[in-house]
Amino acid sequence: MSTYLFQLGREPLLSTAEIQAVFSALDIGYTSKNTKGSGLLVETKKPLDLPALMSRLGGTIKIAEWVGHRDEIAAYLNRV
Repeated sequence: MSTYLFQLGREPLLSTAEIQAVFSALDIGYTSKNTKGSGLLVETKKPLDLPALMSRLGGTIKIAEWVGHRDEIAAYLNRV
């Protein structure tokens, strides 16, 4: 499982809807959890092609792949 943190643009709800639409069109299975502010944590079963994905997402500023342990994610999300 791969985990990513998306930094959303100035309209986080619209950015989230865009991510959902693109993932649906590309048949990418995922789960997500909103963070405080403009972040979205996404878990996928397969790694994402981040450069190709960024070229399709106009409402996403950055995508970071999470490389820490799973329990660190919860601690991080409680801070942001």
